[in-house]
Amino acid sequence: MSTFGQSKWNVALLIREHCFLNKMFSDYGLSMWSMVEWRHGSMGHDYYDKLEFGRGIGMKVFIVYCHPSKDSFTNDVYKSFERGLRDAGHEIIISDLYEMNFKTDISEEEYLRETYYIADGIKSKDVLIEQEKIQNSDAIVFIYPVFWTEAPAKLVGWFDRIWTTGFAYKPDPTMKVLEKALFIVCAGKSMESLIETGEKSAMEIVMLGDRIRNRAKEKEMVIFDSMTHWNEEARSENIARHLSKAYEMGIKF
Repeated sequence: MSTFGQSKWNVALLIREHCFLNKMFSDYGLSMWSMVEWRHGSMGHDYYDKLEFGRGIGMKVFIVYCHPSKDSFTNDVYKSFERGLRDAGHEIIISDLYEMNFKTDISEEEYLRETYYIADGIKSKDVLIEQEKIQNSDAIVFIYPVFWTEAPAKLVGWFDRIWTTGFAYKPDPTMKVLEKALFIVCAGKSMESLIETGEKSAMEIVMLGDRIRNRAKEKEMVIFDSMTHWNEEARSENIARHLSKAYEMGIKF
């Protein structure tokens, strides 16, 4: 792409982001000054100078989204991140577990197959579909809220049923090694509290250490903290910062 063409692309992205975030902030009763203050004040530098836009080579990104309500901050994080991915030229595959009404309870037949490592055992259609999405992707992203230091039951059940013997683990797993695995987690507690209680470390051990392990070349967990309705003042102060970061993460993925 020529320098002139790249410049036009950068400007177009900035305009699209401005319009998108303006609508997002207005939904929370916030003005664009909230975004300006974050970009030029608390961060101590210009956000636009920080980002380096460009099409590059798009990836196929599989998003596993899990939240029971469309009217939620987690849903807005999901939409912001998704918009960033699309603006960066990535292709997206989505599994909205609540919208799909994904079956999370493992059956006796599934339990016996996993217990005795029957790699060629029968798998249900919904499991095969999710595994195919993984095989057709370059990266995977999980977006969800924290429920008692864990993901919602639907996402826990997704791992229980999709990480099957012969696919995700021995014998001879066929699951491809993904380029990236990212967890975007929305938490009510502050980061300070999550670190102090050991909850942050526990979540990282379970998701990054156990469930992903060596199934991706790069792995990371990003926590958007202090989003409890118990403290609406702190929550409102964090909304603009978190949503802007979600979009930026999509752009720079």
